[in-house]
Amino acid sequence: MLAIVWGAGIGDFGSPLGGSANLVALSYIESYIGHEFMYIDWLYRFVPILALVFAINLAVILRLSPKGKNLHGGADYFKETYRGFGAMRRGEKIGLALFVAATVLAFARPLYAAWLPGMKPAYVFFALGMLTFVLKDERHEWMLTWAEAEKGIMWGMIFLFAGGLALGRLITETGAALVIAKGLALLPLHGGLETMLSVTAFGTVLSEISSNTAAASIAIPVVQGLAAELSMNPIPYLLASIIAVNCAYVLPVSIRAIGVSYGLSADALLREGLIVSVLTVIAVSLACWAAMLFWPAFSTL
Repeated sequence: MLAIVWGAGIGDFGSPLGGSANLVALSYIESYIGHEFMYIDWLYRFVPILALVFAINLAVILRLSPKGKNLHGGADYFKETYRGFGAMRRGEKIGLALFVAATVLAFARPLYAAWLPGMKPAYVFFALGMLTFVLKDERHEWMLTWAEAEKGIMWGMIFLFAGGLALGRLITETGAALVIAKGLALLPLHGGLETMLSVTAFGTVLSEISSNTAAASIAIPVVQGLAAELSMNPIPYLLASIIAVNCAYVLPVSIRAIGVSYGLSADALLREGLIVSVLTVIAVSLACWAAMLFWPAFSTL
């Protein structure tokens, strides 16, 4: 049953690196606001709501956990495995240092953005990652070769990201997003809690029946069109929709299929996942609505 939470990908929206859906969302946001959206700004706005969603998931896990059962020998197994790793080798230390440096530079972007406008976090990670092709490990061998990189690169994720952007552009340029937005605008929406609830539910349902990348590609243009139809500030609703497409729990679609393939009952996923989804939609809607009213940073980028 833990696969419900693991498969849902909670925490993805806590970082723009958390998944391809967030990369799609980041691309749309930057296109809308006309300037770079810093990682630290993303973290600042999403982590408080991430904590709320995490608390809901934790509560469900504790409710489902078998009472009085322990995994005997589990702690000893992990300790023995850890001891088997031994001391960090030169290559591992270099790899850790490069990763830490890239992460720090990504979130410290506001400090050097004016001097290096083109050095966005993606290029920071790329540049430091390329160093592994020219640095040697403790065996005086290249830390990374192209043969190894080619096997490890998630080519499917790259195509999924590109396809998500293409799908979003198709929906926007054909006018489909505007048509859907006009349909939603026929509902009794006035920009308050009911609108936030509708936006969150819309994004979550889309993510349930497709990948969260595809859901983000559809939901964000539609929410932007809905905001235009209702003459509202779109930013808080866009942020809520980004959270929503990362919070699907019910159907064994996309990454949630992994848990089912390893033995999780689809009925259990549907039953317990529906509870988590409903609770998450309500909690996220309330939190984003309150943030929109009382937290100015949630309505401006």
